[in-house]
Parts: sequence; structure tokens; C-alpha cells
Amino acid sequence: VGDKKDWVRPEYRRLGESLAGRLGAPGGLAAEPMKAQKMADIRMAPRGSTRRSCCCVRSAAWSSRSTVPRAWLPRFPFHPAPIEPQAIRPGDRILVSGDLGRHGVAILAARHRLSLDPPIASDCAPLWPLVEQLLAAGVVPHCLRDLTRGGLASALAELAQASGLELAVEEGAIPLLEPVERTCELLGFDPLHLANEGRFVAFVAEADGAAALAVLAPGGGAVIGRVRGDGGARGRVLLRTAYGSERLLLPTSGELLPRIC
Repeated sequence: VGDKKDWVRPEYRRLGESLAGRLGAPGGLAAEPMKAQKMADIRMAPRGSTRRSCCCVRSAAWSSRSTVPRAWLPRFPFHPAPIEPQAIRPGDRILVSGDLGRHGVAILAARHRLSLDPPIASDCAPLWPLVEQLLAAGVVPHCLRDLTRGGLASALAELAQASGLELAVEEGAIPLLEPVERTCELLGFDPLHLANEGRFVAFVAEADGAAALAVLAPGGGAVIGRVRGDGGARGRVLLRTAYGSERLLLPTSGELLPRIC
């Protein structure tokens, strides 16, 4: 696979070496495990490319032969493989990190002063802690996508088109809170098109499915489908309904309601 030094852009390598020096210096961060771990984690997005991969102090330390204690190195995950739509493979499991549609309904209720009983709180939350847990559990995500504008439907449609694969989703497996479902039925919204602010969809290999679910399930995550194979020139998403039939799951069209940004 070549020298790890080649995987890291020079400016990120210099920053990593600087942090590595602080970690190994007498009286430095080496005595503060949690603080050191947070500071050492670095992300990069190469210019001119949509590829995103992880690089950490570990790679910089190895390439520069830093004085970071070897015992620290396994704490910093290294993930050189690209996490992108083109990495999705037939047989992959599709997971969501929690219940969907809550943010869109919460914004709608606040904006139009709807008195919902029980009140619905937004799902707004950082995504990195769960992703970090997946990596720590040894799960290698093939693709990750946040479910903000356009919700799950738009995200899956974009990923199917980019990968050229067919995504099969079970409608009954998608986690939805009952108040969200009732509100959507009353107002005519599809919860799969509503925005989320603290949710993502993950594509992982079949062998990693159980480990990924073990991480996401405590927060309401679930396996909602799998990647079947060739979806034609543009790819497609098929939603299996409660009646056993299948329909195309199309991306959001027209005006996004409620308007988020």
C-alpha cells in the first residue's frame, strides 16, 4: 500500500507532527489521555476531489518517527480507504443512526405555533461521536451521508445514482416516532423527505452489519435495507411497503417544506 507518508497532504502532516511533538514532550498532553485523543484526531478532504479519508497523528508519527509513545498509537484510528458512493458494493447493509423526520416536524411546529401533544423535540446532534464508535468497533464504512435537506429519500436517491446500484429498503424497518408519523399523516408530509439534523445513513459490508447495528441500536438506529446490485445507468431506490409491494423512492421535488435553510 506504500508509505503512509504519501497518504497525508504536507500541511496536514506538518500539523500532525506538531501535535505529535506535543504529545511526546515532557509535561505535554501524554499525561492527559482524553484531551490528547481529541486534539490528535485530524480530518482531510483533498482539493479537487469529493473523496474523504481519515488521517491521524498516528500516520504523521510513523512517517516522521515522532517520539509519541508507541502505546498511544493504537488509540488513533487510521482509515485510508475512501468513504464515498463509489465504494458502495452489492450486499452492503444500509443503516440509519436513529429515528427520522423529527427535526422537520419540530421546526414546522415551532414556526407555525402548532401545539403537538406530546411535543416533538429536534434530533439536532453532532454526528462524529457515533462515527467514532463505529470505527472503534472495527466497522469500515463504505459510505456515510448526513440526512439533512431532502431527508432519507433524497440521500438514498443521490447515492444510488452516484453508485449505479439498486438500493432495497424496507419501509417497516425505518425508525419513526409515533408522534412524527401522526403529524405527517395529518398534514400530508412524507417523513422520508423531512430534514434531520442529527442523523446519517451508513453503508457497511454484510460482515460488519451486526457490529454496526450494535453501535447504532442504543440510539434508535436500525438496518433498513441492503444493496442488491446493478440498478441501471442511473441507479434506483426501491421501497418495500407493508403490503409487500415495491415502489420507487424518489428524491424530494419542488419546494422543501418546512423550509430549513
